[in-house]
Amino acid sequence: MPAARAVILDFNGTVAQDEAILLRIYEDLLREHGLAFDVQEYSRHAGLPDRVMFGRLFEIQGRMLPPGTLDRLLRARVERYRSAVGDGHPVSADTVAFVRTVAAQVPVAIASGAFRAEIEPVLEHAGLAELVAVIVSIDEVRVGKPDPESFTTALALINRGRAEEIAPAHTVVVEDATDGVRAARAAGMRCVAIRGPAYDQDSGLAELVVDRLTAELAQALVRSGS
Repeated sequence: MPAARAVILDFNGTVAQDEAILLRIYEDLLREHGLAFDVQEYSRHAGLPDRVMFGRLFEIQGRMLPPGTLDRLLRARVERYRSAVGDGHPVSADTVAFVRTVAAQVPVAIASGAFRAEIEPVLEHAGLAELVAVIVSIDEVRVGKPDPESFTTALALINRGRAEEIAPAHTVVVEDATDGVRAARAAGMRCVAIRGPAYDQDSGLAELVVDRLTAELAQALVRSGS
């Protein structure tokens, strides 16, 4: 894989190892609305915005999701996530090392289906806030993944004020979900996927599949990309 001149990261499941937190929140919220929680169905739709995810999870159980109920679910999801992470952060030491290594050489952005109110506190507590040049959250796009808008917006913001723009083909996205990888490829970017239940490895969409983020992986991605 040619060296990256910019790296764009997904947040949930990629920067933040928060799968267990999100599973628990979704399970609790669905059960409070009289619905069962199917972890396989959740994993199949991982990477989609919460607004779409809740709609799908209600629909497969034959329930319509009124707009007012959806708004309350979204608020509760964010509030419970912020409470769960508290003053700590679900970011591994290996991931911190990855971000630090990349940021020392090329711009780092986050493009996520999460809300900014969730992303910023986690980055702050993990000591990564000043290393991330751009955040594009679900609050700031019209359409979430698998639409490429999040990634194209992130790269446009990275390129703002640069004398020489970084091309999509010189940008590497790191994702943990199939729909996120689809979005990156639709944006014309290369993609590394993290192996797990949210990524369909048989799809062959990602150029590289890894078990986790590490400083060694970061060095390989940006080895001549500064």
